[in-house]
Amino acid sequence: MNQRPTAMIVAPPGLLREGLRAALNALCRLEIVGEADTAARAVAMAHDPALVLLSVQGPENDGPVAIRAIKSRWPAARCVVLVESVAQQQAARAAGADQALIKGIRPAKLLRLIEGLLDEKQPTGCEGHCANLRDRDRGHASPRVAP
Repeated sequence: MNQRPTAMIVAPPGLLREGLRAALNALCRLEIVGEADTAARAVAMAHDPALVLLSVQGPENDGPVAIRAIKSRWPAARCVVLVESVAQQQAARAAGADQALIKGIRPAKLLRLIEGLLDEKQPTGCEGHCANLRDRDRGHASPRVAP
């Protein structure tokens, strides 16, 4: 039996975090092992996630610091960052984010990008409807966003 890849959500409590949790729960191959409102709290947790989904809040753009802390603690983790501007997107990529996406991305596209990152890292099968979703979306897969 394959162990499911794990994910951590780093976002303030509220509607955004709940939406991210719901989106990740749609991927039956992922197990959410932690949630934190800051990267500092996330890296203090004992988990070793395959994926960290980070939301950068506000204009102060602490995203690069958070990304470097996450990558330092979990070098193999895929880091997907949701940002509010192109400048934050560029800073996140420069800091080592595997994906830096402008908030407002459609959930289906976000999930396809995450699936692609997980497939690059650790190909694992997913039974039932998840396999059907991947097969259905193969013809519509988004290319990896270039830095």
